[in-house]
Amino acid sequence: MPDDASLQAMQLRIPAATVQALRDIAARQNIPLATALEQAVNVTHLLVAGSGAGTQILLKRGRAIQELKFAPGAQPVSGSGQ
Repeated sequence: MPDDASLQAMQLRIPAATVQALRDIAARQNIPLATALEQAVNVTHLLVAGSGAGTQILLKRGRAIQELKFAPGAQPVSGSGQ
């Protein structure tokens, strides 16, 4: 977690199911809720930054495989006049 000098206060409205998922993550890892949120954001950032057209992100546990899909978002427009 960053030192106190780099912390910022923020107020968010998060669905109850998401808060519960964060609490479950924190409890399983025996970490503070804020750390669980920070880890979740960091993992998502890593996955989104590494994904592009045609990228597949798969989770495999035994014979079960799950594919992660992200909602399409705005992409920066490159080139002039666009």
